[in-house]
This record gives sequence, C-alpha cells and structure tokens, in this order.
Amino acid sequence: MDYLLFSVDTSSVTAAERIHLSSRYPPIASPQGELAAAAAALHLVVHLRHTINTKDLPRDLQIFHFAVTSGWHDLDNTEYDCWPLEKPDELNMIDCGGLEMAWVHRPPERANSGETFDVTYSVFASDEFYHYAVAHGILFHSDAASAKRFCEQQECPSNWKDTNGQNCCVHHANIHSCPLSFMGKGGICGPWIPDDGQIFTHTLSTAGKMTQGNWTAKVVLSHVGVTSLIAHIRVGKMQVALEAKTLVLPAVAIVFNNLVVKYRHTPH
Repeated sequence: MDYLLFSVDTSSVTAAERIHLSSRYPPIASPQGELAAAAAALHLVVHLRHTINTKDLPRDLQIFHFAVTSGWHDLDNTEYDCWPLEKPDELNMIDCGGLEMAWVHRPPERANSGETFDVTYSVFASDEFYHYAVAHGILFHSDAASAKRFCEQQECPSNWKDTNGQNCCVHHANIHSCPLSFMGKGGICGPWIPDDGQIFTHTLSTAGKMTQGNWTAKVVLSHVGVTSLIAHIRVGKMQVALEAKTLVLPAVAIVFNNLVVKYRHTPH
C-alpha cells in the first residue's frame, strides 16, 4: 500500500470542517501524526484527483498555508522610497523631490525556486527634481539646467564599476532580494542589506542616463517562502528602492485556494 505524506497548516480549517473531513475520508500518514492535518490535506488532494493521477505525482510533498502582506513600510501608499547615499536605515527616508519609480513588468506573485524571470522598472525625474537635487546637494551642479543636462546627456563609463555620482547620473541600478524568513527582526529589504551570495542576493549592477526610462534585469530566487525584492538605483547622493513581493514555491508545486502543495509519493 502507498501513503501520501503531508504536513499542513490547519489554522484556516474550522473544527466542524475537521470533523467532517476526518469522518468522510480515511486517515492517511502525516509527519506530525495529526489526523486533522492529514484530513485537511486529503481534502485538497481529493479536489485534485480529478485532473491528476497519483501515480504521476512528484516524489516530494509539503503543504503550507501562505499569506503575502501588502506594502513594505507604513509611510504611504507608494511602492518606493528614497534615502541618502550615506548611512541609510529604516528611519531616515528623505523626500524623493520629483524622482519616481514604478514597475513596468513587476516580479510575479509566484515563482518556482530556481526559475529565471525578467523584471522591468521605470525611472523618471521631473524638472522639479533637478531644482530639488541642486538645492539639497544631491547633484553637484550649480543650477537645475546643468543638472538636467548632465542626467540626460552625459555618457556613463562602459564599465559600471567605474561609475559614480560625478560621471554618471544613474550610477547604480540592480535588483536585491531578501527572503523574509531570514529577516531576523523583521524590518524591510532596504538597500543597506549586503549581498551575501547565498540568502540576500543582488543582480549585476548597471548604469546609464535618466533618459533610458525602463530598466530590465533577470532574477532567480531559491529560498521557498515570501521574498521581498527591490529595484535599487543611485542618483548623485540619493538612492531609491522600489519594492514588490514574490512567493517562491518548491520546484514542483500546485496551488489551490492559497494552499501550496508539493508531493512525496512514498511506497510502504
């Protein structure tokens, strides 16, 4: 006889539903040995059996309930924030002064672990931004017209490693990722979190003119669970981050009513 082994969060299953499920369906094996968990998981599989042959199920199985929170800060409804280039933290955001970021092709709501996907974001600076940037020492120019001309016409060094606020307007642009389960004390995926090469990762940096408009990067996420991603740019002495979240699923998974299922088909 074969068993389907499950782990499941039954916090969304009522007591009445548990009784109904456990009485309607025979018990099955569960890592925790909890009949309610197994019954709730079986309830899900019964819905799927109409389209899936259990003999063809992948060999790894996990079930977990997920919830994705909205917004990465409590300041306003925007998805981006600005910080000084030096010593940014969760509390010292600054006015963006007319510089805006937006997702053109945002990260997917769900992605499989190890899957590559593209994201595209836009960067826009209004005329007011150049006045603001000169007045606040963000750009080194003496007037807004010179600052705008620099951002729109100045060619950047061909190697992004040679760029800085003196020779390139957008002198850094890339994507950072922060798996929320590894964010020890909570907090946000700020641009100050370094790339450790394993958990918190950064894509290759690029640079260019403000007139480029749209910026695209390839992203790969590996840690299962919710990951916060930011599109991060630096302009002069200011940096900006645009945020989104992606639920990273096991490499083979099925989603049903906000339950993510991964199977392990185990002979007994």
